[in-house]
Amino acid sequence: MSPARCWPSTAASRARTSNSGSPTCELSHNGGRLGHPPRPIYARVMGDVQERNKAIAARYWEALYSHDWEAVASFFSPTANYVDKGLGESLGGAHGPDEIVARLRLGLDPVEAHNHVEGMMIAEGDIVVTEHEEEWVFHTGERILHPFASVMVFAPDGKIERWWDYSNLGNLLENAPAWWLEHIAQGYRSAEK
Repeated sequence: MSPARCWPSTAASRARTSNSGSPTCELSHNGGRLGHPPRPIYARVMGDVQERNKAIAARYWEALYSHDWEAVASFFSPTANYVDKGLGESLGGAHGPDEIVARLRLGLDPVEAHNHVEGMMIAEGDIVVTEHEEEWVFHTGERILHPFASVMVFAPDGKIERWWDYSNLGNLLENAPAWWLEHIAQGYRSAEK
């Protein structure tokens, strides 16, 4: 794209003039206008879609940490995919709202308390990344602070299309009680049968 060109509001250029009478301008490829430097990426305003997706992600985390499974399912598209990348899950993780909720419930239903320690959340395009920690408290006395980075991709309708977690899985496996590890070893797919 060529640099920005602006036309003054004159009788000779009314066809190219905006309704406000201000000059009509074409933007250059780098976001600047004629005679003005481009705005740096860090100074650009986040769009409505990114703000919407961050708000949806925040509401999702509230539903998850209150274990409102019906609400959790409602955030996902019918083709959504959840993967805990640290597990190297077979069959590509959980697919669709029902499998995703079954996968979450397998690990979280036996936990006495499941608390969210919020971190930062960033959005770009249709992606929201949340850096956060979970505190898992077991009835047998174990407490684990489990760090995550969660990457969500949103569909145009605001549903979560993909959610991949990146965590220190060794932290969880080394500190969780043996009875819980035996419980999750059965897998959520075997519990569905």
